[in-house]
Amino acid sequence: MQALIGGRYLDRHERCNDEWRLSHRTYVLDWNINRPGTGTALSGFHVPYVRGLSGAEDPGLRLLDSWRIAESRTPDQSKSMEISGSLVSRVEGALAKGEIHELIMAQARATDRADEALLRSLWHPGATVDMGAFFTGAADAYCGVLLDAVGSFVRVAHTVANEWVQVAGDSAVAESYVIAI
Repeated sequence: MQALIGGRYLDRHERCNDEWRLSHRTYVLDWNINRPGTGTALSGFHVPYVRGLSGAEDPGLRLLDSWRIAESRTPDQSKSMEISGSLVSRVEGALAKGEIHELIMAQARATDRADEALLRSLWHPGATVDMGAFFTGAADAYCGVLLDAVGSFVRVAHTVANEWVQVAGDSAVAESYVIAI
């Protein structure tokens, strides 16, 4: 069965110890389409040589590891200049929105790759999730239920778009549209 599902993530985010994380997510199902699997419409189609996998065996994770890519948040203290408080506030807001965008993308990536460590790292302790009949409760338990569910799929892919983020100090809310296949 092929499933195409469209909905929205309604998120609350909080910054603690200078890190943004999810504190609550509500999923709103807007539509879904289920059809029998049909294979490919392309004659002579062959499976790609490099195939996506879950966990540590995924080619993307091996590539990033080979490049030794790691985040660095060390500010450049070599130069200084005076800037207005208004500009500082706007820059802080833009940076917060960027970090929240990264959280939303990381959650989709962690789900698609069944990356347990990444998925669990995105939530504050005590965070909650409301996915209706699929799951409602603590984010920690949700991670286990979600990983069990995606572990039974041959493939899963999330596309997240139309993000709207509103930041107020160390709290934020976000709405993002999601399509899951």
